[in-house]
Amino acid sequence: MSEATLGAHSTALLVKMDDTKRVRTSERRKLNRAIKLFEESVKQDDPTEILKPAFDEICGAYKRLENANDDFISCIDVSCDEYASLLAVAEDYITEVYRLKCKAHSQLLRKIDGDKSKQKADNTKFIVKKLEPPKFDGQIRLYPTFKKDFERLMITNYGEDPYVLKQCLLGEALKVVHGVDDDFYKMIDRLDDKFGNVTKVVDSVLCEIKALKPVPERNNKKLVELVNTVERGWLDMCKLDLKSEMNNTTVISQVENIEKRMGLKSYRIPK
Repeated sequence: MSEATLGAHSTALLVKMDDTKRVRTSERRKLNRAIKLFEESVKQDDPTEILKPAFDEICGAYKRLENANDDFISCIDVSCDEYASLLAVAEDYITEVYRLKCKAHSQLLRKIDGDKSKQKADNTKFIVKKLEPPKFDGQIRLYPTFKKDFERLMITNYGEDPYVLKQCLLGEALKVVHGVDDDFYKMIDRLDDKFGNVTKVVDSVLCEIKALKPVPERNNKKLVELVNTVERGWLDMCKLDLKSEMNNTTVISQVENIEKRMGLKSYRIPK
C-alpha cells in the first residue's frame, strides 16, 4: 500500500484491515481443503451420497470466505487515493473463488447425471417425467424467450452454472460459446452479443414479411400462412416491447392485403 494510502488510514483501521485479511486468508485455506477433498472424491468416483456433503462443505466455506472478504472491504477508507483499486482487487478475489465453487457444482451435476443414467427403471413406481430444460439452437427470434425461460427455470434451481447453460445450447449457439464454456458470465456475454441484438430481431421479422408474395384468389392456405407470418412477427416484437416497429410501410401493406382478401374493413395488427 502506498505512503499516501497509509496516511489516509488511521492506525486502528490499518490494524483492523490486517486482522480481517488474516481471517480471509484462513478461510481461503479452509475452502481450498474442502475443494481438494471434493476433487479427490470425484477422482475416486465416490457415490453421490458422499459428494453432496462434500459440496455442502465447499458452499459453507465459500460463504464464510465471502463474509470475510466483505469485512475486509468495509475496512477500506473510502477517502484514500487507492480505494477504487483496492475494492476492485477484493471483488476480483471473491469472483475467482466463486468460479471454483461453480466448477465443483458442475462436477457434482455430472456425477448426478451419470448415476441417473445407470439406474434401472422401477416399473413398480409411477414416474412423472421431469420438466425438460429450455433449448436454444441459434434462431435469433427465439433467443428472448429462451433467455427468460433459462433464468426462470434453470438459474432458480441450479444457479449461474456454466455446465447447466452449456447443456441447453445446440448448433450455432453452442459454437458461439466455444472456448469460454467454463465461465457462465462470458458465455452469456457472447450469446447476448450474437443473438440479443434487438436490431437483428427487427430485421429478421421485416425480412420475413417482405418476402411474402401476393395471395392468389381463393388460395386460403396461402392466406392463412400470410396471416400467421404477420401475427408471429407481431408477437416476437411484443416480447421485446417493439410493437411500434410493426407499423412501417412494409407491414401495413401486407395487412391491407389481408383485409382485401378476407373481405374485412377493420383488421389491424393489435396494439
